[in-house]
Amino acid sequence: MLSHRFQFHSASYINAISVFPPRPLTLIGRDRSSAERVTYWYRPHTSQTKLPVLFLHGIGIGLYPYVNFLSELYKQSKDIDGEVGIIAVEILPVSFRIAGAALAKEELCKQLLAILNYHQFEEFVLVSHSYGSIITTHLLHTSELSRRIASVILVDPVSILLHLPDVAYNFVCCS
Repeated sequence: MLSHRFQFHSASYINAISVFPPRPLTLIGRDRSSAERVTYWYRPHTSQTKLPVLFLHGIGIGLYPYVNFLSELYKQSKDIDGEVGIIAVEILPVSFRIAGAALAKEELCKQLLAILNYHQFEEFVLVSHSYGSIITTHLLHTSELSRRIASVILVDPVSILLHLPDVAYNFVCCS
């Protein structure tokens, strides 16, 4: 992500040292997250006509599989009007890390709101993949956040029809 000029925003030092395996960038990085327990990568938003993007990843190894996607998204959105900003949130409890329990939905929404406010994303496009669609559901049910979401893009959402046996089976056995 650094090679694609994304800026890393790490959580508090206490949170950083509680993650295993260790992540050196969380200790030496210069940018701190406005949310105490959420880390993310950020590209500044300068476009006057396009909306910025909030990206939520799925279960796996974190944002690594999405690096090319996020880089291409950014490259495709550049024009004379400016650049589309991107916030790519790291959800460490589902990223092959020992990172403690996932945040409760109210706390996660509060922390994401702090990040969005810090970067002045008043209105944005919400893009989520797999497990990220569950967090998307929480954001859409939080009035302060839902009014700021201009559109939603769900990639392989697991929150739709999860009650059906085939969906649950495929998610658990084929992931």
